[in-house]
Amino acid sequence: MGKKIGLVVMFKLDAGGGAPRLVVDLIKDLNFLGYKVFLLTPFELNYQKIEEIYEPINMEKVYNVGKLKKLFCQNSIFGRKIIKKEFLKMVQEVDFIIDIDGGILHEYLPKDFDKSRYIVWRFAGVGSQLVIKIKKSPKRKMKDFLKKILGLNQNKIDNPLSKDYKIYPIDEWTKKRLAEKWGLSPEETLFHSIHTDEFLYKGQKKKDQIVILARIAPNKMIEDSIEVFSIGTKKHQNYKLVIMGGITSDSEYYIKRINEIIKNLGISERVKIIEQPPYDKLKQILIDSKVLIDSQRDISLTMGPVEAMAAGNIILAHKTGGTYEETLKYGEFGFGFNDIKDGGEKLEMILDGLKEGTINNKKSIKRSDFVSQKNFIKRLKEVIA
Repeated sequence: MGKKIGLVVMFKLDAGGGAPRLVVDLIKDLNFLGYKVFLLTPFELNYQKIEEIYEPINMEKVYNVGKLKKLFCQNSIFGRKIIKKEFLKMVQEVDFIIDIDGGILHEYLPKDFDKSRYIVWRFAGVGSQLVIKIKKSPKRKMKDFLKKILGLNQNKIDNPLSKDYKIYPIDEWTKKRLAEKWGLSPEETLFHSIHTDEFLYKGQKKKDQIVILARIAPNKMIEDSIEVFSIGTKKHQNYKLVIMGGITSDSEYYIKRINEIIKNLGISERVKIIEQPPYDKLKQILIDSKVLIDSQRDISLTMGPVEAMAAGNIILAHKTGGTYEETLKYGEFGFGFNDIKDGGEKLEMILDGLKEGTINNKKSIKRSDFVSQKNFIKRLKEVIA
């Protein structure tokens, strides 16, 4: 009989975006290995939506929380404090626990609990100092105000993790910051599983198209990527831009904001925004595209650039993050930029190189294999053993 694996996930799996996709792929890989998956999450699962955005998932059991608790679980740290009962129930029923991002719950484990049965897999940033200089939606302002009044500001928690349990960072960028910011000693990285074979470029004819793939939210710095596109394609007006990704409560307001930027830059006819793209459409757009721009910063490596590399894209990423440091190996497998002007100049250089044949996607495609499903499964078996 396969092991029973418990997962703790404090965000919505049906919302679209990198983190939900990582968990969906983790569940699929655990199923592939013959493990039964037990999920603790404060949010109800919309299986149909998950299947539309990603693929079907199979779980043995889902631990739900009451309606009142759900209201307070919008904040991950505070939410963890009020799901103790559900967590302890799961502890009794599973053989091994993978806590996504971790925090607080380890304090509730029984005194005689075998510590080797609980690990943290850390996706989230660590002590980020990034300030998003963009107006917040009225709805977001109200949420932030209520959090402040109720004392639910997650940033007040300096370090919610424990040195007594193994912490597996998703990449070297996160590992470094866990040590520097919180004084922890994490294990070797557990790169996430990206099914790069599903995106693999096989010589299809590409369009003169550039893509931005990220959740459509202010912290993804999409407006910077749009300006990079505008500057970098002044000599290449034949290029179009596709912006696609999951949505959040801020997305409607943010999309209005980026549409204003697009209009002011005079590039409306060359830009298309696709909210919550189905998985097959996402894959096709990446295969059709030549370059991906990623302006996210102060964040671990993300899935979008790796998928884009497998699909034959050249990656242009901001230098302050895991994508540039880890995925691109400081520019060995792609290009980095420091600011919008620099990004625009680099993009123009890339497009010139593609036109002249001095730049190609061979190294990019090959590099995408470092977080392939087969490599992840091999490492995951070592962790769970």
